[in-house]
Order: sequence, then C-alpha cells, then structure tokens
Amino acid sequence: MDKINKILTEFTPITLKEMDNVKLMDRTDTKFVFKQDQLADFLEEMKGDYSVLDVIGKRISRYESLYFDTTGFDLYHSHHRGKPSRFKIRFRKYVESELHFFEVKFKNNKGRTIKDRVK
Repeated sequence: MDKINKILTEFTPITLKEMDNVKLMDRTDTKFVFKQDQLADFLEEMKGDYSVLDVIGKRISRYESLYFDTTGFDLYHSHHRGKPSRFKIRFRKYVESELHFFEVKFKNNKGRTIKDRVK
C-alpha cells in the first residue's frame, strides 16, 4: 500500500470543493478487472491524465455504506443478475470528510447511472 500511496501523491490533487463542479450524478461507468499486482503500473500510466481527491492530506478515503432493499432482496438480485434497469438505495458516510448522503442510484438500460442524493 505504501507504493500506491506514493504514486497517488504524484497525481494532481483535487479538493472536495472542486469536486462539487463534477458531481458525476449522470454518468456512464466503465469497470475493469485486473490483478492486484498490476495496480501500481496502471496508476503510473494514468497520473498525467487524472486527478486524485485529496481530503485532509489523504489520497485514499474510506467510506461506509448501508444499503436498503426489499425483504426479498430484489435490488441486490437485480444487480447480480445484471438486470439492465435497476436501483440502489443507500446511506453513505465518507469517513475522513465526515460527509453523509442518502443516495438513490438508477442504472438505465442504456448503461447510464443517474444518482440523486441528499446531504
């Protein structure tokens, strides 16, 4: 983890205030699967093109989530079955910044994620 932290210090920092301008409430997500030992190399390649959130001098932030669902876990099962249109409802706490949000995320059948949240 020390190597990852060192690489992250080489990224241009972005503050929470600056992040307010790019809230990513309507976005398309792209996810990648790779081996853990490849992370440092990927970060090295990306550091000229991306910024990293800096919260009180930390580039890796913790968060806690509490998800809400039906008694039959319908939202959970929709996600794991890859249902094209689905919801996530959660309470999220960002530990370092002490920010808390109630969030509703909708992923539509075109792959867009639309998030609404209340502080």
